[in-house]
Amino acid sequence: MKPFALALLLTTAACGAAASRDSADPKVTRAQAAADAAAATYSACVDRAVAAVDVHADQPATLADRALKACAADRGIAVARVQAAELARGGDPMITAEVAERSLRVADGELRERANAALVARKYAAKGG
Repeated sequence: MKPFALALLLTTAACGAAASRDSADPKVTRAQAAADAAAATYSACVDRAVAAVDVHADQPATLADRALKACAADRGIAVARVQAAELARGGDPMITAEVAERSLRVADGELRERANAALVARKYAAKGG
């Protein structure tokens, strides 16, 4: 979960408006905490989906994609919370939606790689390797 959270924080911190506002602002702090919590919930959902899948059902990459799709609602919440955090920093409403979506696309890539690795390891172990 730490690499996921780190990628999310780095991506949202890259927004120009984010750097111009004082991060000690309670509104910004609450919004960022909500975004971090939503990202952690999304990550945990993917982990649970991966743990519950039958590794014999399909190839690991396909199963990893299904795990991410199973958590689409949590992803949507995470996007909204990241967008709210950007708005709290004073971000432009037209730009914050794209910043939030890009942040989650980065996270999706990391989660997909982690899920695929876990599924490959489970599939290998199931074969007795």
